[in-house]
Amino acid sequence: MFQLFKSNRTKYFGFRGDKLHTLVTILASVSFTLFGYDQGVMSSMLTLPEFNHYFPEIDAMEDSSKSTLQGFTVAIYEIGCMSGALFAMFFGDRFGRRKMIWMGSVIMIIGAVLEAAAYGLPQLIVGRVVCGLGNGFNTATVPSWLSECARPERRGILNMISAALNILGVMTSYWIGFGFYFVDNSANWRFPMAFQCVFAIIMLLFIMEMPESPRWLIREGHIEEAIDTFAHLEDTTNDDPEIIAKVEEIQALIKVEGPGIPVKKMFTFGKHRHFHRAMLACFTQVMQQICGINLITYYASTIFEQYLGMTPLNSRILAACNGTEYFFAACVSIFVIERVGRRLLMIICACGQAVTMLILFVTAYLADKKDNSDAAIGAAVFLFVFNTFFAIGWLGIPWLYPAEISGLEIRAAVNGLSTAFIRRYG
Repeated sequence: MFQLFKSNRTKYFGFRGDKLHTLVTILASVSFTLFGYDQGVMSSMLTLPEFNHYFPEIDAMEDSSKSTLQGFTVAIYEIGCMSGALFAMFFGDRFGRRKMIWMGSVIMIIGAVLEAAAYGLPQLIVGRVVCGLGNGFNTATVPSWLSECARPERRGILNMISAALNILGVMTSYWIGFGFYFVDNSANWRFPMAFQCVFAIIMLLFIMEMPESPRWLIREGHIEEAIDTFAHLEDTTNDDPEIIAKVEEIQALIKVEGPGIPVKKMFTFGKHRHFHRAMLACFTQVMQQICGINLITYYASTIFEQYLGMTPLNSRILAACNGTEYFFAACVSIFVIERVGRRLLMIICACGQAVTMLILFVTAYLADKKDNSDAAIGAAVFLFVFNTFFAIGWLGIPWLYPAEISGLEIRAAVNGLSTAFIRRYG
C-alpha cells in the first residue's frame, strides 16, 4: 500500500553516509516548510476582498462582530493538528515513522483541495480541520524521525536547519500572497491554498524511499534491517563492529527500559523519570506558543493594516519583509545552537522577547488609540525584533528537546503529547 514505486533501483537512490543524511534532512525540511506555509497562508487572505466575497461571515473588516467567527475559522486548524498529534501519540509506534508521515501527507493533500475548492464557510472549515489533522501526524513524527536517523553530534544543527526552513515556508506564503494580491479573481486566494499540495506531494512521493528510523526498527525486532539502515547512514558494511555495537547498545537500553505500553509508561516515575521528561517536553512546547508568535504569523497583514493604519499594499509588503527577516534570523540558530546550548539560548531569547513585547504593547497602543504615526513605525520595527529573538531561541529547540530528553521506548508518545500541547495552546 505504502510503496508507490517498486523497481530494481538502488536502495535510497544509491545515497550513503553524508549524502543520505543530507537527503533525510531535506525531506524533513520539506515537512517543516509545509508546516510554516500552512501557518502563514491565511495571513494575507483575511483582508482580501475576493476572499471575503466568498466568506462574508468572517469579514471582520466590514463588521468587527464577525471577528469571533474569523478567529474560530483560523484556530480550528489547530484542533485538527492536535487530533493528529494525539493519534501519533497512541498509534505512531504501531505504524512507524515513515508510514505516519506518508499518511499525514495524503490527509494534507485532501485538506488543501477542500480549502482551495471551497465556495462556502463550512467547506473551508472542514478543509482546515482535515489539513490540520495531517499536519499533526507530520509534526509529531518528523522530529523523532530526523533525530533518530541523525548522528548525535549533528542532531541540534539538523533540527535548526529544519526549523529555519519552517520559516522559509512562512516567508513563501507571504510572498505568494503578495504576488496574488494583484490578481482580480478568486485565484488570488485559491492558488495560495492549493500550493500546499506541492510540499505534501513531495513528501508523499519520497518518504517511503527513505530509511526508516533504525531505533524504531530495533524496538520492533527488525534487527537485520536496522543494521542495514545504520550501515547505509554511516557508509560502512553490515558487519562493521561499530554498527553491531551500536545496535547492541540500543537493544540493551530497550531491555533496561522494560516492556510496557509507551503511553502508560510516559506517566510513570521511578529511576527513568518518564513523567518528568514528558512534562518538560510538553511545557517547553507550551511556552513556545503562549509567547504570542502565532498571533503575528497568522495576522501579520491584518495587524499592519487595521491596527497600524497601513494601506493594503504596504501591509502585505511589510508582512512579506517580516517573513523574510524572520527566515534569516532563524538561520542564525544553526550556527549558535551547539556553541551556546539549549537552555541558555532559550533563556536569553525569552528575556529578549519579554522586553520586546512590552515595548510592542506601548507602541501599538499609541498607534491605535492615539493615532501616533511614529509609534506605528516603532511597533512595526519591534515586530521584527520579536520575531528575531523567537527565531534564534524558541523556534527550533522546543521541537528538538522532546526527542533528546525522552527515552526510545516513550519517544513517539512524548512527541505526540508535546505536539498536542503545542496545538492546544497555539
